[in-house]
Amino acid sequence: VYSGDNSAKFVLNTIFAKIIKMLAPFIPFVTEEVYQELYRPVEQKKSIHLTEWPSPSKIYFDKELAKEGETIYKVILYIRQWKHDHKLAINASIAQVSVSNLPEERFKEIAEAMNIMKIVKGEEGEKVPETDISVQI
Repeated sequence: VYSGDNSAKFVLNTIFAKIIKMLAPFIPFVTEEVYQELYRPVEQKKSIHLTEWPSPSKIYFDKELAKEGETIYKVILYIRQWKHDHKLAINASIAQVSVSNLPEERFKEIAEAMNIMKIVKGEEGEKVPETDISVQI
């Protein structure tokens, strides 16, 4: 949020708006004041009590992105287990890791999470369980 990440600001703003709408029946004066200051200029309703009740948003869920996130999670778990098996601290630095079958734009997330200096695309290595990805550390 502090780094100017607009997607994080959007998510937090959306969540906060829905929370105050759900709290409005229980603490009407507080939520009305917050609504008037933050959301009335955008939503153009006279009162928070005249807005629609929040509903789950299906448009924000991307199944492919969620599947990719689950795969990244499994790769990180695999590397954590490797560090544990080799008696390394979780924050111990690794010089280079070779990964196959993963988009290169996802390398940065893994590198930051596991303190890896460099991740390269490779073909050989040990298979990460429940994925089609191989990792060579």
